[in-house]
Amino acid sequence: MPFQPEVGQPLAIDDVTYRIVDHPAAPGIPYGQEGRQAVVYQLVTQDGGAQALKVFKPRYRSPALVSLADRIAPFARLRGLRVCRRTVLAPQRHAALLRQHPDLTYAVLMPWVEGPTWMEVVLGRRVLAPAENLALARSLAEILVGMEQNGLAHCDVSGPNVLLPALAQPEISDSRPLVELVDVEQLYGSDLRRPELLPGGSPGYAHRTAPDGLWGPTADRFSGAVLLGEILGWCDERVREAAWGENYFDPQEMQREGERFQTLIAVLQERWGDRVAWLFEQAWRSEVLADCATFGQWLVTLPQEVPVATPPPAPTADEIEEPASTEAQEVAIRALMAVARRLEERGNLAGALENYRQAQALAGQGSGLAEELALIVQDVETKRKEADVPELRPPTEAEVDVPAIELQKEKTEAAKVDSFPSVGEEAGLDRLFDGAQAAYEEGEWARAKELLNEIVRQRPDYERSGQRASTMLAKVDRRLIPLHRRIPVWAWVLGGLAVLALLVVRIAPEESYVSTPPPTSTAIPTKTPMPTRTPRPTETPKPQPTLPSSVSIALSSVDVLYHDDFGRLSATYWKNYSPSNISVTDGLMEIIGQHNWNTNIDCTWPVRENEGVLILFEYDPGAEFELYLDASDFGEPSYRRWGVYAGTYFATNIFRGGSRVYVEDSSVRGNLALRPNTWYYLLLAVNEDAQFVTEVWEKDNPSSQAKCQRQLYDDWGGRTWQFGIGADKGKAYVDAFTVISFDDIK
Repeated sequence: MPFQPEVGQPLAIDDVTYRIVDHPAAPGIPYGQEGRQAVVYQLVTQDGGAQALKVFKPRYRSPALVSLADRIAPFARLRGLRVCRRTVLAPQRHAALLRQHPDLTYAVLMPWVEGPTWMEVVLGRRVLAPAENLALARSLAEILVGMEQNGLAHCDVSGPNVLLPALAQPEISDSRPLVELVDVEQLYGSDLRRPELLPGGSPGYAHRTAPDGLWGPTADRFSGAVLLGEILGWCDERVREAAWGENYFDPQEMQREGERFQTLIAVLQERWGDRVAWLFEQAWRSEVLADCATFGQWLVTLPQEVPVATPPPAPTADEIEEPASTEAQEVAIRALMAVARRLEERGNLAGALENYRQAQALAGQGSGLAEELALIVQDVETKRKEADVPELRPPTEAEVDVPAIELQKEKTEAAKVDSFPSVGEEAGLDRLFDGAQAAYEEGEWARAKELLNEIVRQRPDYERSGQRASTMLAKVDRRLIPLHRRIPVWAWVLGGLAVLALLVVRIAPEESYVSTPPPTSTAIPTKTPMPTRTPRPTETPKPQPTLPSSVSIALSSVDVLYHDDFGRLSATYWKNYSPSNISVTDGLMEIIGQHNWNTNIDCTWPVRENEGVLILFEYDPGAEFELYLDASDFGEPSYRRWGVYAGTYFATNIFRGGSRVYVEDSSVRGNLALRPNTWYYLLLAVNEDAQFVTEVWEKDNPSSQAKCQRQLYDDWGGRTWQFGIGADKGKAYVDAFTVISFDDIK
């Protein structure tokens, strides 16, 4: 019998009694909201706390929801993902209730989020002030950035799934986000199970590739861009009047340059600037999801405040008579020019020239844009000829410690990029993919992206040896995000001045980058280094400290490799990502948490097998922070983390890929209960057998301690680790930091 609740009906779940609430606009009728997969009812407890009960339709009732709830629970700490904190009504735990109401099997109890959906705003043509639109857009971008950085994707970002507590009546005045995401059952994470039914995108937000199924790290980029464009444009009456229905775009016109697209682009450009409009265009014209901008790009592009709109100047008589291209043509020309500029900046002059010439052909003759392009083409042709002059040779092996064969290989592969095969040349595509794979393995991300872009442009579904070009392209895009990058070899041929500079300064050695030259020199590595690692110094910069006795109890034959008592914050040994929140004063590092774990600092000293770190820390009441060793980039399948959460709670902090690894209670031994305003030591160490030890003890009472010692999977071994600190709220302090080596874990 279908679940048909009545207002006030009690439901007992985990020893708490909930009651069905009536609809605020229709007293006596249960407050339920129906979607494609389920009906969500509002419940309240005796003290008035609101919860949501999501009752799935038969097709979507899956036992996998039970394990999914456990896996996504840690993500509830991320901004905008409160509904990840949930209870699934399972037969083992809720048998009595399910016998009474069988249709509640695998229903989900979760926080109730007050406020309208974006779809309701569009349907009601609700007028919002520009400042409200900007605040909502920035909040949504921040949520999607946080998810992207944690290797997550919602996979169905759309108007019905975006709730707006900021527009709730009455207004909510607490510190919650302005935006919340719901319907997280199809959430993507590297360690989450692939859903049986893949989402195919919601009408009005679906990319051209969505019918194949959306479940991957880039799944939100197109739909998120469309939603951000809608929200930003909604402050303008032209956009509200042009809206199709429950979403701005007619589902049949997605990625077509119709009247609605032109209206929205014009409004975005006028009200929010060219860069915002360009990001939307980039998504709209994308062939694959990886072509869309990251949400990090969106967030840094969105203005902090509403710009002052200035009307465009009236055209002159000459401009009116000028045979200018249509608006659509001009948009296409500007897009080609933007691509060409990026290729030019990366040194691919042939690719840049090709795109400039395509733009020149579209512009026609006699227009101001055509004249501008003619000058640009002439300039790039000159640069290309100069780059081919024999005298402008790259540095020799003796000058930059790079074998001459590497340079010849780079020139050969650059030539391949300049002569892409045409559509239908299978062997040509295979050669391109081989070149892209070689570039990927060598860490030459820009070159790999060029090759893969061309493959995907010619054949979006190209696959070889079980690897899809579009998937590899998405991985390359993520690799291009870090700020620290290797200097590409082709940069040496850009001109005589660059050669002279390299002769004087010399190329950075192994595992070093433009911004942080290391103290030692070795040959360029054959494998890709981790972006933020720096090589070990040749001598210890600080005198060796006296270690607490608990260290020698846990480890044998301990030696100090590096010690920092924070006389100052060394830019050589520390990478401070949050300088406004992390500082050193009087020998103490102070760390101030920022919401969504946006306070971060790393020690660049590498930690290898049979090594570890010792930290002396304390914290203020209410602080939440984490101390850990990690390897690789968060969200990548190769990512590993070992450490602790501390502050208002204490727990192991172990991640594999983008998902947390839970450690059973029996693995953590001891009697420690962390207290604020108390100094503690933390020891993190790993031996050559991938056996990890985490031990925390009170400085003035070592018998008050907790320890977790485990041997993890084989693929955790043989890695180079880096110590990091992250903070979400409150203040934490570090008094001393030491890197140690040892023979074995006792």
